[in-house]
Amino acid sequence: MCENKDTEQEFLNRIAAIQAAAEILDDHQDLSSSDRRAFLTIIQAETARLQALVRCLASLFPDGLQLRPAASV
Repeated sequence: MCENKDTEQEFLNRIAAIQAAAEILDDHQDLSSSDRRAFLTIIQAETARLQALVRCLASLFPDGLQLRPAASV
């Protein structure tokens, strides 16, 4: 995953997948238990991928990765 030259897009894709799954769960309260579980599984998988990306990025900075909150819009 660290070899990917478009890391920003990797993050954006993962966040979009999590957001979409969460919105579906929120908008469709009548989903079956198995469908809800499928969307929760997507959220869990994409979160794991984001965690791997962060670990990968952190490994590129041996002195630590300093994260700052995004500026308010």
